[in-house]
Order: sequence, then C-alpha cells, then structure tokens
Amino acid sequence: MNIRDFLISLQSEQAPIVTDLVKSLGILETAQFGFSSDYLRHEFEVQTDDGDAAVRAINGSIVATMSNSILGSVQLPAIERLVEIDKVLAKRWGGIQGFLNDKNRTTAYMRSIMELLAKAMIYGDDPTFGVTGAFKGLHQIAKANDNVVAQLSGTTGSRTSIFAVHWNEGETQIVMPQEANGDIVQIELVGGGTLQAPTADTTTKARSLVYGANFWANAALCAPAKASVAAITQIDSTHKPTAGQIDLLIDAVKGLADGKTFLYMNREGRRYIKELKNSKLSMAPGDTGYNTVVSDWDGIPVVLEESILSTETTALD
Repeated sequence: MNIRDFLISLQSEQAPIVTDLVKSLGILETAQFGFSSDYLRHEFEVQTDDGDAAVRAINGSIVATMSNSILGSVQLPAIERLVEIDKVLAKRWGGIQGFLNDKNRTTAYMRSIMELLAKAMIYGDDPTFGVTGAFKGLHQIAKANDNVVAQLSGTTGSRTSIFAVHWNEGETQIVMPQEANGDIVQIELVGGGTLQAPTADTTTKARSLVYGANFWANAALCAPAKASVAAITQIDSTHKPTAGQIDLLIDAVKGLADGKTFLYMNREGRRYIKELKNSKLSMAPGDTGYNTVVSDWDGIPVVLEESILSTETTALD
C-alpha cells in the first residue's frame, strides 16, 4: 500500500500531515510501504534459482527440484532532527509543547525528515550525493545488480538519471517499524520537556538554557530482486534517452501498467522525455490519485522526483 493508505490503516493522526508533505516527494508518494520483520532490522528472501517445472507422463517420473534462495537483511537507520529553543522564547509559547503545537512549525520539522528520506531513496549512502549512514538507494542498487540499461556519456557534473521501479508488497518496498502509536515520524521531548543546560563552550564551560524536542523516523529501502530497480544514467542536454531505451528501462523491471511500476525523473529528465513526442507518451494522464504523476509512458506513470539531481558526476559510476 502507498504511504497514504499505510497511515490510514494505522489510524495515525499524522495521516493528513504526512500525506500532504509527500505530495512534492514523488518517490515517497508512490512507493509501496510495509512493516519491517524485526523492528529496526528487516530480513528478506532473495531468490537465486526458481527451479524448473517439467511434464510428467502418466505413470512416468519427474526429477524433484526446489527454489534456491539466500537470506538478506537491511538495517533501518534513524533519520532525525533535534530542535532546541531558548528558555525565554519557550516561555512566550507557554513551554516547549506550546511551541510545537504550532502546526506549521512541526510540519516543517517533519518535512525535513521526509525530504532526507527521499534523498536517501535515490542516492543511498553514497559519500558524494547520498546520506551518510543511510541504506542503499536506487542508484546503488541498479548498479550493483547490473541493471543500468544505458549510460549515455553526458558531461560529468551536468547530468541526471531516470529510474524504473516495480514496487511489490512484501518485496520491493520501504520498510518501517511498527510503532505502538501508529506514527511514521516519532516526536519526543528531551528530558521529558524539562529545562536542559548543554555545554555551549567547552573552553569556558558556558552553558545554554534550552528546551528540546527530537523528531525521527526509522526506514529503509528493500529491493531484493534484480527486476526491482533499473536506471538510465549520464543523461544531459546532448545525450538524451531514446524511446527504445525507455521501453528497455521498463522491461528491465518487468514493468506493467499495473499501478506498481513507476518511472522517476526530475524536471530535466521530464523535458527530454517530452521531446521524444512518441505515441506511447501521454501528457494528460487520467486521475491517478498522485500529485507528482505528470504524464505516463505506455500506461506507466511518469513521476516527478525533485531529489534526483542534474549535477551528477562520475562518483556515481
């Protein structure tokens, strides 16, 4: 289920807030969400050999086969934000809780966490473009699985990528722990909302007098199959994908117009797709229920994802 349905199923009070936040974060708006198997760790099965079927004649025999798999796992790191407010300012709001009760302020803190999660979804823990300490992202997974269907040799520092993802419940999904309160973003007052005095200067031992709150979410991308993620990389203004390469990208994830396959790109990538003027591209998709779906390619939604950069370099190759 997508993030909206995921939150509704949890009866989370954050449902309307988070649903609104991800309207500008295409990959989070359209991704499949599910629970991790072991709170901050998720185990999943990776099929290495499905085994073969055979025809057996009446009174004949058949060779027994079984599928072979290995067990993979991913850790769910915490994406956090620590907020501190001087005690004098807190007094104006009647304390830290009153300060946080401002919907716009709390929404801004939650948005920063969701934006960083979206960035990690694309670039993972890549030291140049990703998020330190995060999980593996689409770029890294497509490369590791040898599922980059085309590298177009665009100029380093001025290029972008397009991704295809086939989401699948229990397989290719964003996994999160099942929290008792049903919320995606957890909020906790530092010290139970009491005044804190952290050291501000280690030399003079001067201290700040603040109230604090910690916002965090634990999540990871699980994409165990080669056909989970594919990419076209090194795209720039003079090295653009062809219609055939877009079809190949979709085929690389065994894509279907089933509501589970999506193409992700930034505004530059979208412009290049529009230039193809192919009959498979519809610029006026029907009501998909997603704010970031800007068109579709042969029934596959084209999703605008602002976290995909146009300044990618050879560091990602």
